[in-house]
Amino acid sequence: MGRKKHRHPSNPVRKWAKRILSGVKLFVGGAAVSHGAIYGVTQVASGSAGPEKLPRETIWAYTGVNIDDGSFNGDQLKKSLITIVAGLGVAALIGFANKRL
Repeated sequence: MGRKKHRHPSNPVRKWAKRILSGVKLFVGGAAVSHGAIYGVTQVASGSAGPEKLPRETIWAYTGVNIDDGSFNGDQLKKSLITIVAGLGVAALIGFANKRL
């Protein structure tokens, strides 16, 4: 006959900590993936580019390609990839810590 498991009541502090970590994970992951769109919106909002230039600024932030003249900026592409990979990595680490909590 198997041993009876004793179920402990859930700790409210632990439960809230898990919810907060889950929200932080979603925010970090979302910000990492949408960094190009955020850049485009801030350029338009600050007046550096007109509203019609929002797609151009967003594409440039993600790929480093200027669609107006066809130029390519490899450093911008590297920064974009590093931002996405690092942000998703941090979100994964937060998710792992949340599971261990």
